[in-house]
Amino acid sequence: MSLVNRHNRVLLAAALALVVTPGFDGGTARAQSRETVSSLAGQMQLFQSRIVSGRITAVGPASRQHVTSNVTRNERSERLSIDLGNGQPAISYERTVPDERISIDIDSENEVVIQRLPRSASDRPTVRFVQPHEGPIQLTVAINDRSETYLAASLWHLLLAEPALCREHLLPLLEILRPTWDIARQAQQVEAALCRVDPARASVDRAAWHDSVQALGSARFVERERAERRLLAVGPVIVPFLEQQEQGQLDAEQLFRMRRIAYNLSELGDEDAPERVATSMAADPRVWYSLARREDAAVRRVSAMRLKRLLNAPFEFDPDEEPVARARQLARLREKFKDLFDPPPPADESPE
Repeated sequence: MSLVNRHNRVLLAAALALVVTPGFDGGTARAQSRETVSSLAGQMQLFQSRIVSGRITAVGPASRQHVTSNVTRNERSERLSIDLGNGQPAISYERTVPDERISIDIDSENEVVIQRLPRSASDRPTVRFVQPHEGPIQLTVAINDRSETYLAASLWHLLLAEPALCREHLLPLLEILRPTWDIARQAQQVEAALCRVDPARASVDRAAWHDSVQALGSARFVERERAERRLLAVGPVIVPFLEQQEQGQLDAEQLFRMRRIAYNLSELGDEDAPERVATSMAADPRVWYSLARREDAAVRRVSAMRLKRLLNAPFEFDPDEEPVARARQLARLREKFKDLFDPPPPADESPE
């Protein structure tokens, strides 16, 4: 038996033992509120949640095991179903307490739907997070009669654009999947790494990546193969770049090869590291527009310089202006460069 298979069997046996242990309550490496931690935390060890190329993924051991658990305690009930799917798990979790119901669904292709629904007279907001198979992620927060939906190219884009909103409404839900998942700290590390990235190097890298994408549509088979190998060699950091390409400007061969590259790299399962994420996002104007809204003047100054380099067009933004004046300048900037700053449309709204 290989070491990998042996590890997977040990992991599966340990997790199944937890399934039949009544009253098991998984511990966490850092302090968590009881509201966040699931009573079925032990069963969550059957799979691991990761962020790969800015998207939530679930990976598990190579097994066809299907586990279903139900726990009812006082006024709290939980249900968890895990189909390991031979390494591509599908997860369905639901928790109901007197003032809300939380549900998390992840299918075998990593489509993710997470909802928090208030019950009866609860004053809690309604939260809905959707990560489709393809296209931008969506976060909707509804409080009373007011509802706002935020679209972003990746989870990292969303965390940089709306850090406070995510910390309050989204991250506590994600931490049900992985209680030690300190995504807020990772997002801060990505932001710090972005401010350290050499803009000239980032521009050179993306220029080379762009040339390779174009070569995927070459009339010569050997050139298409070389370009695909070059992009694969970059590693998972290339996936967000590929997803940002305008599909309407690519032919069928380019789209096929790009999807194959993204699939193969995502299958490697390497979790996003702050430096790699920063390199992949450094030439994205949306990122710097988000950081131009920060309270830290030093971050705003870096953002202003990067936007000037990327947009290559005149615009008015003084990072040292008063907050009200900066807000007006940023509003005008967004209106002027709307096509660059807005996330791509959902998959069902993409051009034919």
